[in-house]
Amino acid sequence: MPSRSTMSYSATSSRTFTGISSPDSPMTRPPARRCGRSSTTRSASHPTSFARESPTSKSISPSVEGQKTVNMAMSRRRRNHLRMFFLGTVLCLVVSGCAIAEWVGVQLYYKNADLPEKQVLRDIPYWNSVDSHPARHRLDLFLPQGTQWPVLVFVHGGGWMEGDKSLRVAGADIYGNIGRFYASRGVGVAVINYGLIPDVPWRHQPEDVARAAAWVHTHIAAYGGDASRVFLAGHSAGAQLVTRVALDPELLKAMGLSTGIVCGVISVSGAALDLTDEKTYELGEKLSYYEKRFRDVNGGDQWKQAASPVY
Repeated sequence: MPSRSTMSYSATSSRTFTGISSPDSPMTRPPARRCGRSSTTRSASHPTSFARESPTSKSISPSVEGQKTVNMAMSRRRRNHLRMFFLGTVLCLVVSGCAIAEWVGVQLYYKNADLPEKQVLRDIPYWNSVDSHPARHRLDLFLPQGTQWPVLVFVHGGGWMEGDKSLRVAGADIYGNIGRFYASRGVGVAVINYGLIPDVPWRHQPEDVARAAAWVHTHIAAYGGDASRVFLAGHSAGAQLVTRVALDPELLKAMGLSTGIVCGVISVSGAALDLTDEKTYELGEKLSYYEKRFRDVNGGDQWKQAASPVY
């Protein structure tokens, strides 16, 4: 397999549950209130002084105006820092299993998206084989109205060892809400399950994602979608998997796909992108965390390159 570091791909940064990228996304915090500011002009008499333009052309002391601008900027910064601190605290408590934090987080940051139930098709098998799993090799389709819409294949996170497309937190449908959100805005979504470690070897996981993408490419036109506009997206472990699939032409070819069929990748909070680079993996987890998941028996250190989308 050629080194993935020589390949290029389309990637868009985003955030989900910890966010999907959109100002009115169902999983993002409310945007910070913007303070209104009048336009300013630099005074010719002094290069660092400012005078406010107003309908009455009333001049304001440069020192007062400058201090006001500084105070406004500091106030916005403090509010943003407090929001991020609070959000980070809530998410940490959610991950640790704190039910109260889960409820608070959902109440503050979860925005339910509406989509008629008739436009949701659940538990469609994307792989029919004696080796397929009745629950893991399934996907849910969220269908927009109209035809020729693009489609997003979304892969859940969970450290490669847990997670499900039907995840609920404090009663809220997390990944299904992502599907409803985009489908209500004209983008079809396939939220998939895949085999989990240790029930399957880690190498089967990117194969499952590629199989799901192949199923979508083959069948989505029957539901009204555009098979030439397939995008991959994932969160955390799912982000690593979609990135690896998009950069693995041999895997795509094995599933009957060409590299050009993946129009873009949205990698949300991706991890383990380059396990050969200590600075990269130490930003997330210790190497032992990844070694437990990816190291092959008697495989030496080759697992680092094999599991990494880029190196």
